[in-house]
Amino acid sequence: MKNELSLHQSGELMQPNIIAKKRDSLILDDIAAVIIFAVGFAPITALALALMEIFSLRIASMVLVAPAIVIAMTLGYFFSGYGKLMRQGFFMGIIAVSCYDCVRIPFTMIGWMNDFIPHIGGMLLGDGQNNSVIGYLWRYLGNGAGMGMAFVSAFTLLRKRFLVLDLLGAVKSALVFGIFVWASLIATLLISPQGEQIMFVINPASLLLSLIGHLVFGYTLGRLVHRCMKCCPKVWNALRSKWWRRKAGVILRISGLSFGSWFEAARELAFLCKSVSEIYHRNLIHSDK
Repeated sequence: MKNELSLHQSGELMQPNIIAKKRDSLILDDIAAVIIFAVGFAPITALALALMEIFSLRIASMVLVAPAIVIAMTLGYFFSGYGKLMRQGFFMGIIAVSCYDCVRIPFTMIGWMNDFIPHIGGMLLGDGQNNSVIGYLWRYLGNGAGMGMAFVSAFTLLRKRFLVLDLLGAVKSALVFGIFVWASLIATLLISPQGEQIMFVINPASLLLSLIGHLVFGYTLGRLVHRCMKCCPKVWNALRSKWWRRKAGVILRISGLSFGSWFEAARELAFLCKSVSEIYHRNLIHSDK
């Protein structure tokens, strides 16, 4: 009995609980990474559905993009760490797509590629008329920022589980991500009835130029992530050590079938709301310091 008591006091008997908390934390990271990845790809998925003539871009945006925005705002509200991560990815994506356009636009100006972005604006408005303002807003705030959110969140949250991400590093992983996005674009154009007419005709020149643009996008995104991890590693890795992550088990229990009644689930949800309130006040105290 004494040995058991000493073991309990030393914390050795609590090891399974510690392991369970870490496992719950990783599961929550996995769930958040999948959700944010899906949210980030909502705009480009809506465009792909429009190109394949499954939905118009306006309807696809209401079905996919609008709910994705609500989900992102809800996730960021209840989990500030994930919200900060999404904001970082959002702005990194805008910077990366700006660098992409610095490579793409000169080729469109000399006639090597068509500038299809204004046509996307017309598809979104539904009038068939080219609209550069709406098209480029969609490109920067939708496609570029969304893919930035998807990569930054997935790389940050999953690199502890998938060692290949740590081995590749931020830059190489982002280059692979850029190639994946490019390959998805080409596949969409090939299977879409009028994809090449709306976007650009696939030929050796357009393949090479579009690949270069996506590599520039991926490289810029990777360098930004690498720089943030190098310059402020404590801030970048704060997600894994924030005290609020101890509440991860609450979410997992709510989403599971471990409750005997809806009343118990409501009690857990009330406890979660109380925890969120505590998080908010503690963050205010830390920010004041």
